[in-house]
Amino acid sequence: MSKNRLNVALSRAQVLAIVVANPSLAYVDCSSLRSMELVNLFSRVVQYGAVQEALKEEFKPLVVAESVAPYVASREVIEAFAPVNTPVLVERSKLGQIIESFAIPLGVRLDQRVPKKLLLEQGARTAADRRLINEGIEELMWVAALKQTNIGVPIFKDETREYLEIIVLTVVLRGATKPARVREMIHRAIPYPVVLIARHGESASISFAHKRWSQGQNGKVVIDEIRTVDILHPEAPELREEALLKSLSLSSLPYTDMFSMYQGMIDRTVAFEAAELVGNFVIPKSPQEALEVKSQLENCNRLRSELASLRSKAIKEKQMNRRIELNNEIKQLERELTDISLALAKTPDE
Repeated sequence: MSKNRLNVALSRAQVLAIVVANPSLAYVDCSSLRSMELVNLFSRVVQYGAVQEALKEEFKPLVVAESVAPYVASREVIEAFAPVNTPVLVERSKLGQIIESFAIPLGVRLDQRVPKKLLLEQGARTAADRRLINEGIEELMWVAALKQTNIGVPIFKDETREYLEIIVLTVVLRGATKPARVREMIHRAIPYPVVLIARHGESASISFAHKRWSQGQNGKVVIDEIRTVDILHPEAPELREEALLKSLSLSSLPYTDMFSMYQGMIDRTVAFEAAELVGNFVIPKSPQEALEVKSQLENCNRLRSELASLRSKAIKEKQMNRRIELNNEIKQLERELTDISLALAKTPDE
């Protein structure tokens, strides 16, 4: 781990330098300044991609994450994520304010373009997907990789999942491209938890998706539900949007480990959805509370859907008796919807 020895070895190379090492060295716990000094250069090599083979080990995917029928990712996904070209400012895509809300340290920012090759080879399963990537995506950017070595948050590993880092990406879509499928492909193509910030038209969105080990296929990763919040005014956020963006600052997120930090981001999407009903942006104080709020929001969405269907039927119904029955059902659902809104408006202490 001698800095001088490693530096001499790297500087002598004229075309390519290959470092063979255990990638977990970048996550070692340092108990002294001397240890930090020894690990520092190696960590920089891993972080900035000075040695391609080190990056290949660091980002070697377990599998392309997918909610249904996962498949094995190739090594090209690593090469696609290797920094290419010169750094590009994300602000050009008009997503700068959202990116800045995370308060990612400048030393952690990468701001590198990612070739569409990543999605074409790892996320596109049909001709329609390939066409969507080629024609619908203007730019895909790798903003940052949040790791234990650069933000001080420990990795997380249990029998369900392993979170070594959190990847922050932005994607700018062209024209009338529908963002839902693009979001799914990107989350599925990367085996790490991803913060995906998408620009589509004049609006934007932020999406998250937990990932876990597949129960049916050993060593493979699948994605859970994709949670998305729409930012309709990314350059001039409304009050609810501004509250969400302020809450996403890294310094305000849980830092027990990578899982708790990522879960904290998802909990803020739950608070954002609840704020649409109650007007107040209140972050759940515990995972259990977040699950309860999420359940109430799902019930609310179900009731809204049923109300829309009943109102449509009531308008078309010609028989008076049946119309009265439908109106009574509508009133009952409206009362249930009001009860849910009141429950969400209450603080845990109340």
